[in-house]
Amino acid sequence: MKLLKKIHYDVYISLVMFGIAWFFLWGATKIKIEVSRVVPRLYGYLLIILSCLLLIDGIVKSIKANKGSISLPKIDKKEVFWGLMTWVAVFVYYLMFKYIGFFPATLIFTVAGMLLLKQRNWKVILITLIFLLGVIYLIFVRLLHVKLI
Repeated sequence: MKLLKKIHYDVYISLVMFGIAWFFLWGATKIKIEVSRVVPRLYGYLLIILSCLLLIDGIVKSIKANKGSISLPKIDKKEVFWGLMTWVAVFVYYLMFKYIGFFPATLIFTVAGMLLLKQRNWKVILITLIFLLGVIYLIFVRLLHVKLI
């Protein structure tokens, strides 16, 4: 089989998604309680299915691009940067969650996200925080007795 000279970026994205799926499946093996392994396994298996579909689509697009029937889209560096920053933000949120607790981390993360998305009306930010944290508190802490505090 002749190697493709042009490869659609969906092929690379699917490979990264396979890595993330592997991470979920590996993480599930570290959980001691069997019932708690269900969600990470489910995420892992679903991500593998989606990765396979994306990989197949990327290979088809790559073959068409090599034949000249389509052109490959240009990679926008700004979009790549913000995509990576989203992953960095989630990791920072995880660290905040781990070291300062759920409610302070969620408050900081939500305000920072809204400011980053150019929401400058403090009334809207305050109402969003009250509603979000209030609903989470009522459902998880009061109703389901999850220890988030």
